[in-house]
Amino acid sequence: MRAAVGILGGSFDPVHRGHLALAAGARARLGLERVLLVPAGQQPLKRQGPVASPADRLRMLQLAVAEAGAQDWLQICTLELERPGPSYTVDTLQALRARLGGETELVFVAGADVLRDLQGWRRLDRVLELARFVVCSRPGFAAELPPALRGRIEHLELATPQVSSSAVRAAIAAGELERARAMVPAAVWRYIQERGLYRAARGPDAAPQAAGR
Repeated sequence: MRAAVGILGGSFDPVHRGHLALAAGARARLGLERVLLVPAGQQPLKRQGPVASPADRLRMLQLAVAEAGAQDWLQICTLELERPGPSYTVDTLQALRARLGGETELVFVAGADVLRDLQGWRRLDRVLELARFVVCSRPGFAAELPPALRGRIEHLELATPQVSSSAVRAAIAAGELERARAMVPAAVWRYIQERGLYRAARGPDAAPQAAGR
């Protein structure tokens, strides 16, 4: 039986409790050996780039993983931060396939929000060839798969916190610090405070986001 590695990407701007719950839930339900968190460099389908710098977003991920004590199965992959230009999922999956070899099954894990833009992804057919694609949603939420993709994408219900990176940023910008603190790991919150991040952050996004398009 091939080892299965999960891939969970996004801006992680900042990483929050929903991201970690999604990674843990997917690992347990899908039998993943480990999960790679892949911070995006530049997401081509997002009008605005990340608010925090790549270095800040990476450091927050490192703090979140360390605090969770999950280093044995939850790891950070910096492929997209190291690669110039837009972060396309097809490029990331091809690089991981070359790195991990054909004996490893790639399982791309995404939140249901990804369905809004999925058919606009670069080389989507190739993405679906390279990885098992799993869309996760909260229980009772109907994930409407595009007709052309039914049977090619799996749906998994997971009970995860209803948190988004945009909600964290908005709460900080509005001075709702207790609300913001509850949405992120303690070590991440300390870092946000020390660095003065998101004090004037605005703009919508949904989380968890996908690694790139």
